[in-house]
Amino acid sequence: MCFNIELIGVFEKLENYILLGSALIIAGSASLNNFIDRDIDPLMERTKSRPTVTGKISFPKIMSIGFAFIIRTTLLLLTTFTAGMIGLIGVFSYVVLYSIWFKRRYVSNTVVGSISGAVLPLIGWLALGLAGYKMKDDLKWAKLMFVYYFQYLTIAFVAMVILTVIYKEGNSFLLKKSIYKLMFILEIQKKEGVN
Repeated sequence: MCFNIELIGVFEKLENYILLGSALIIAGSASLNNFIDRDIDPLMERTKSRPTVTGKISFPKIMSIGFAFIIRTTLLLLTTFTAGMIGLIGVFSYVVLYSIWFKRRYVSNTVVGSISGAVLPLIGWLALGLAGYKMKDDLKWAKLMFVYYFQYLTIAFVAMVILTVIYKEGNSFLLKKSIYKLMFILEIQKKEGVN
């Protein structure tokens, strides 16, 4: 798979660099996550058909794709240095903290995993805000993404699957689900100015 940086000549607007850089961060981090989880993915219904499990993509290839995409996130450095650094923090929080360290050891893994989800709107805010754009909602979108992540997980039951595969039990899941739903509702009400 070849991705030529020269093809980016069509990107003349700052927003396009933000979108492409963010997409590369997501793709690269997800590729590395698939490589890291190759031993537990066959155990979960949701992930047992991934190309890394079925052998459609070799492990060296998925690693090279992941690193190539993450290296290409230097496009975010063309927006602002701060946005680029926040992007790399997102990669670190997803690949190292979540995928390698927390997912297999702690039931609070989704809290750490949500940091990477909140990074994307923060990148956009920093890149556009520091470049002189008027930013209306400052950091509210990043906070909303952080809280929404838990709501998303409860809908998809991802956290429950992770817990049951690794720990063979997920007793505290329903309590956490209720707390995160409440946090999400309160954050939306606060954003809309509802008392």
